[in-house]
Amino acid sequence: MTVATDVALRVYRHDFWGIDQFLGDNLDEDGDDFLADALRLPNGRYVRPPDFRIGDEYLPVLIEGLRQARITALSLASCRRLTGSGVSALSAFPEVTFLDLFNTQLDDADLAVLADCRNLEVLNLAGTSITGPVLDVIATLPRLQTLHLGYTALASGAVAPLAGAPRLTVLNLASTPLGDNDTEAIATIATLRELGLEETQVGDRGVSALKPLARSLTRLHLGYTAVTDGCVPDLCTFSSLTRLQLRATRIDRGAAGAIAAAVAGLNSSANDDTARIIW
Repeated sequence: MTVATDVALRVYRHDFWGIDQFLGDNLDEDGDDFLADALRLPNGRYVRPPDFRIGDEYLPVLIEGLRQARITALSLASCRRLTGSGVSALSAFPEVTFLDLFNTQLDDADLAVLADCRNLEVLNLAGTSITGPVLDVIATLPRLQTLHLGYTALASGAVAPLAGAPRLTVLNLASTPLGDNDTEAIATIATLRELGLEETQVGDRGVSALKPLARSLTRLHLGYTAVTDGCVPDLCTFSSLTRLQLRATRIDRGAAGAIAAAVAGLNSSANDDTARIIW
């Protein structure tokens, strides 16, 4: 595989938002060869510009360089000078499959351009200025599987359109104002497998509302929420869970045994000694 581009790029391996592994850059003489090696399988590699301070005027140049090199995974995280005018250049990048816009100042109107990004599979809008209307657009993306909306000011009811997202499997809503009424809408996302609700307003009623997903969710994060021992009987019905995060909740640790006994995937002795219920 040959990867040639005139734009400066850093390559990362996507392990977990915020702690991804830096692999190198293409600034040396053998930069094109490095890009080819770094972006080769396995998947989960993406590029970003070395300078967080890039502005609107540079984005078309960057996107053209990525297209020439057939690179489809891009992070613009913390590029806070970008505006809606600049990101409109994404309309010329329909090939993009991975897009990280974490900690930018972009709002719902700015991100209407995502309607042109029909190949997106992974999208991170955490820490942006969205409140919810852009989710009407996002729900129409036919290949989207992973969506991070944490640390935003999503309005009540904002997530309802996501019920129409055809392939959404991972949804992170950490540290948003959403509560029990919103979990009723989340429960209609039939394809969902992993759900992050840490630091939200969700309580016992919200857990009960998620029961339509009880046979399909494999990961559920409820840390720093208002859940109590009252939701333990409901949690015991989530038969496919392999990870349950309950850090800093009002669920007694003694309930771990009851939950693990009811949910085989949460029993650490089932396969190894890895903690599957996290306190």
